[in-house]
Amino acid sequence: MRPTAEPQPRVAPPADGAPQTLIVGAGPMGRWHMDAARRAGVRIVAVVDQDEAAANALARSAPGACALTDLTLVPEAMRIDAAHVCTPVQSHASLATSLLKRGAHVLIEKPMAPGADIARALIQTADARGLYICPTHQYAFQPGVERARARIPAAGGARRIDFTLCSAGAFGRFEGRADAVAAEILPHPLSILQRLLPDEAIDAVDWIVHRARAGEVSVIGQLGATTATIAISLSARPTCFQTRIHTDQGLIEIDGFHGHDVVLSGHVSRTSKIVAPFERGAKGLAGATAALTGRVLRRDLAYPGLRTLTRRFYDALSDPAQRPISLDETLACAVAGDAVLAGMRRAGAEVCDV
Repeated sequence: MRPTAEPQPRVAPPADGAPQTLIVGAGPMGRWHMDAARRAGVRIVAVVDQDEAAANALARSAPGACALTDLTLVPEAMRIDAAHVCTPVQSHASLATSLLKRGAHVLIEKPMAPGADIARALIQTADARGLYICPTHQYAFQPGVERARARIPAAGGARRIDFTLCSAGAFGRFEGRADAVAAEILPHPLSILQRLLPDEAIDAVDWIVHRARAGEVSVIGQLGATTATIAISLSARPTCFQTRIHTDQGLIEIDGFHGHDVVLSGHVSRTSKIVAPFERGAKGLAGATAALTGRVLRRDLAYPGLRTLTRRFYDALSDPAQRPISLDETLACAVAGDAVLAGMRRAGAEVCDV
């Protein structure tokens, strides 16, 4: 669900001593990051965007925030504890570097950087200064993923994890950039894999990549005892983000757009085969209804998982042990992404502009 209306947060004022935060990028993601940050109880002190009208419009939704057209215009006297970088990936490295040098922790939209080498440099800069830089892998913190993560060990482990992502992201202003859009989607399944299989090194996998045409990518890899597949399509419809986890004891299906999950028994019998589609339909309807009702009540209308990740990001500023994504995990995800992108390039993809 991606409504076009600007979110209207219903939040209490930040407490005294709350972190002071910048929102860099006043587009759609900047608005949702603003909503998540305010709900985490932080104080938004400025919105930065080259589009002055956009910066002003978003700043008006945070009492006391000012609007600026460039990061260099943030007053030196202004205390900045953290920042959300919600700009195109090409600008991430320079913006994040400036913010880290200023002493700010950074929550940065995915992909964190155009390549693993740049991601490594950002991570090293943050670590050397005792700061935290965290990619916005919000899908990995949805309720369905959290529940699946807890269920997998008790279910005997995951034998297959299959991702199907069909997106309309290459149309409109991204026309002609299907491969680049597919590459930008890639961190989502990789970060979910990392969360579901915390003992496996996704950066050590020998990924096999196929590309039928621009924006159509299939990836397969072996993570210990688990076979993982990722299918990304910019043309197939309807749009979807499905994760299917086959365990020894049954199937877990996660709807990434809504954040809910369905658990199906692995019991084998003639009766179970007959009732399987009815069980899936009934459980899917119940799960979707409960998830949507809860999100409407919470006014959590887009990007489920973003609020959880944002809250945990701010919790980690005072307790590094609470970091939702470690610096090592961030680098491993970037290295795995580089390996898949290399396979895409060998297959003829044009992803250099990611």
